[in-house]
Amino acid sequence: MAFHDRIELLFESWGRLVCRRPITIITVVLLATTALIATQLPKLELDMSLEGYLTAQDESKKVYKRFRETFGTDERIVFGLVPEEVFSFEFLETLRSIEEEINETIPYIEETTSIISARQTRGEADQLIVEELLEDWPETEAELAEFKTRVLSNPLYRNMLFSEDESLVIISIETNALASATSIDDAEFDDAGFDNALDDQLQSDTANESIGSHGDLLTSNQIAELVPAIQDLAARHRTPSLEIHVSGAPIRNYSMSSVTVQDMTRFFLVMISIIAVFLVILFRRVSAVIYPSLVVILCVLSGLSCMAWIGIPITGSTQLLPTLLLAVGIGDSIHLLSIFYAELGNGSSRDDAIAFALRHTGLAVFMTSVTTAGSMAAFAAADLKPLIGLGISAPIGVMLAFFFSIVLLPAFLAVTPGMERRRASKPISPVHGYLDQFLIACGNLGSKHPWSVLGATAMILVVAAMGVAQIRFTHDVENWFPEDYPLRITNSLFNEKLRGIYSLEVFLDTHEANGMQDPALLQKLDEATDYAEALQLGEVYVGKAVSLVPIIKEIHQALNENQTEYYKLPTERELIAQELLLFENSGSDDLEDVTDGQFSTGRITLFLPTMDAFYYLPFIDHLKEHFQEKLGDEVEVHFTGIVALLSRTMENIVTSMAKTYLVAFGIIAILMIAVIGEIRGGLVCMIPNLAPIFITVGLMGWVGISFNIATILLGCIAIGIAVDDTIHFMHSFRRYYRRSGDAILAVQETMLTTGRALLVTSMILILGFSVFSLSMLKNIQYFGIVNASAIFFAFFCDVILAPALVILLARFEESRKHAASS
Repeated sequence: MAFHDRIELLFESWGRLVCRRPITIITVVLLATTALIATQLPKLELDMSLEGYLTAQDESKKVYKRFRETFGTDERIVFGLVPEEVFSFEFLETLRSIEEEINETIPYIEETTSIISARQTRGEADQLIVEELLEDWPETEAELAEFKTRVLSNPLYRNMLFSEDESLVIISIETNALASATSIDDAEFDDAGFDNALDDQLQSDTANESIGSHGDLLTSNQIAELVPAIQDLAARHRTPSLEIHVSGAPIRNYSMSSVTVQDMTRFFLVMISIIAVFLVILFRRVSAVIYPSLVVILCVLSGLSCMAWIGIPITGSTQLLPTLLLAVGIGDSIHLLSIFYAELGNGSSRDDAIAFALRHTGLAVFMTSVTTAGSMAAFAAADLKPLIGLGISAPIGVMLAFFFSIVLLPAFLAVTPGMERRRASKPISPVHGYLDQFLIACGNLGSKHPWSVLGATAMILVVAAMGVAQIRFTHDVENWFPEDYPLRITNSLFNEKLRGIYSLEVFLDTHEANGMQDPALLQKLDEATDYAEALQLGEVYVGKAVSLVPIIKEIHQALNENQTEYYKLPTERELIAQELLLFENSGSDDLEDVTDGQFSTGRITLFLPTMDAFYYLPFIDHLKEHFQEKLGDEVEVHFTGIVALLSRTMENIVTSMAKTYLVAFGIIAILMIAVIGEIRGGLVCMIPNLAPIFITVGLMGWVGISFNIATILLGCIAIGIAVDDTIHFMHSFRRYYRRSGDAILAVQETMLTTGRALLVTSMILILGFSVFSLSMLKNIQYFGIVNASAIFFAFFCDVILAPALVILLARFEESRKHAASS
């Protein structure tokens, strides 16, 4: 007996065991599944942060961690106000009121800075005075005019606290994961409140790998508390004469999380509805709708629970998993139910029909589950953390779908009474007449004209290759949102008015105490910074630079009777040290933002406009080369911060695609060879799996859809699903071909049995992926479109191209046998 036959007998034996103990199996499986879901699903978390894209081993993430340990987090919220007149008593009162309310009522705020609270450094006699810019509130028009002059004359404030055209004013809000809206001395804590605060702190410490309080990033729960409070405050103060816009990394992360939760819920409900409709049309039985739906729902909930158990959060990639599991998992149930109801209609008893269905489809379903899981597992080879999470969780979910389909679904069928009585009144499938003719026509086209089909396929692939040459990579998070989305509108405004708000941090290490007080080094930093501010490569430029250098210039000017000609760097190291000591003794802590306590490390913050991270790559590379050349080998230079993380993510998208595609194709090739039983046949059968991917990528290039963090999933997901259809086709074809010895007849019989299931599952998958087009995010919409297209092409490759290939293989085998016999 052949190995395949022995495995099929094992599935048949399992089916008869299920029929003898259905209640026990249902009880054990449901209890175990309920326990898993109840204990683990509530622990599932969201992570939409930029840092969450990178693994702990990524060098960029290590540098970013070191940077935060030294200078604290670079996360900030930019609260922009567009009044009718900036320098008016009315607006300044409003600005002061809003800033005070932010500090008093909004949680996790470290510090706010505006044209009211910004630092002013001036000299008075022999003293250095460091105070708030609006220390004395203006009472007269003359005092208001003098305040306006002071604000506009300081270059540190321009494009940092107000726009070049003076129409936009900023409250810059620095966040701290361990800060609270009120101090512990002023607050009243009960035991529960203290415990909750402690839990939040522990969660923050864990999430940030114990970096230290001033460097902790906000957790997703803290962002979910902070951002709505900020948005609500903005809404309350917004009037017809006062526009308010809010942006920054926490706002972006919250927007992504909110949209993700909404999308996941919408996708799940729509997909369940699609599945139910198709099951009704296909089987016209209540049990055939309820049981498969319950199976895939349990599969999704169990898969998400396993994610929580392992510690994988919901990200921009793993959010696709529930709908993906619904679409993939229902295929297992449809293949089993199709054979079960067909055998039931042929007069078999319920138990015999269950055993027959498992024998006929069990091995094929197992092989398709393994190949799909294998292709998904290729994501574990990626350089991006969300893809790695998908590479772990998706295979688990796929194999859970197989488990529930083989274990729970037959048990449900075994306890359903009266199925034999309804066999005559319930047609097994509505796919009659024209659909059968359509499938036969497709099979005949491939089997009777194989060389013509191969020629046409080759021509299509050539056209696709021209499209592939036009494909590009992008990572443009803000532009994933609709044009009228507040975050996108705000960032567009800030790009125009402030020339950008996202930071590229230049992290400097002199490896010696007081190294940042060296006049020669400071002069080089000043020149390098001036170069950066004047540089524009394509669409990328620096809107503002902040460092130790302008602070030293400001101090030096103040100590020289505030004369403008002294706004420059001192040439003596001792003088620089003395002036910085005076500044520190004034009570200001602003030096902590640009250098450490030993003056051995430094920080230059370059603010860049928000755009596609693809454009940041050459800009950062150019600046790295210039800074290193300017500063020499004595100073260690690193580029980090939000923009650098975006740039690194862009690089990892490209490398991840190359790795995952190669791994997925290798896994599928090995599995196909194992399924077919020979190397040549397995490799030939890879053609119907690879062709639809290549055609889809070519189509993407022609219509201008780029590869991003979502669409790069195409190759591994689509080939994992496409190979399922190929395996089902080959499994049935080989069975019928061994029985009749007629390849063309075997193709026709395959079309009328497995072909029907392939058509239905392909339609469900196409509609399932089309559900993603309902997303608010453009990258998720494109993910759905390209995968639906790939499934569409894969179906026709399996019903036209695959028959052509098996006919040619059969002819080759016949010719070889004939030659050997003669």
